[in-house]
Amino acid sequence: MIQKGGSASGPFKSSIEELDWKDSWAYSVGADWKAGDSLTLRAGLGIDKTPVSDSHRSVRVPSEDRTVLTVGLSYAINDKMSIDVAYMFLKKKLRMLMSAKRTPMAPLLTVPTTKALLI
Repeated sequence: MIQKGGSASGPFKSSIEELDWKDSWAYSVGADWKAGDSLTLRAGLGIDKTPVSDSHRSVRVPSEDRTVLTVGLSYAINDKMSIDVAYMFLKKKLRMLMSAKRTPMAPLLTVPTTKALLI
């Protein structure tokens, strides 16, 4: 639950938003391989589970499960200098989100129906 408050008065004094996040896990593994005297190759895989439930997903918190793939290499020019290159690919589900929620300050403000493609 997020609660915002301040010194303002009237309907904008405070608001409460229920997020209902759950505990989640992230798993990852990586490896280095010395392919020669000067060259080192690297690769990794990560899986990150979202803490946001489908019923509480919003445009403000568009979290999704993610899979991350990484590759890289290092080339040692000498003992003090190397060239390093890496690439990371992030794969997420595409999801359409439709929402017609009233704000915590209702009935003064109403958020219109929101339609967004979450990537």
